[in-house]
Amino acid sequence: MLARDVRYLSEAALQAARTAYSRARVELGDHFEPHAIEEKLRAYAEEGARLNVLVRQAQLVEDALSGVRWVPRL
Repeated sequence: MLARDVRYLSEAALQAARTAYSRARVELGDHFEPHAIEEKLRAYAEEGARLNVLVRQAQLVEDALSGVRWVPRL
């Protein structure tokens, strides 16, 4: 159950980061300098990559605990 909860929370955080990334220029453009927005976009991209790995890791743990066999891909 814990692995499933971690996956769900990670997927939600990933979706939130994607939404924030896609709206950043429009919503922040009138309030911040372009370089600050670019820096924030880089942070969103890094966090998105980290969360994507976390989702995959949680899914692997969930699969292993459920008895799913790992098959290497060539």
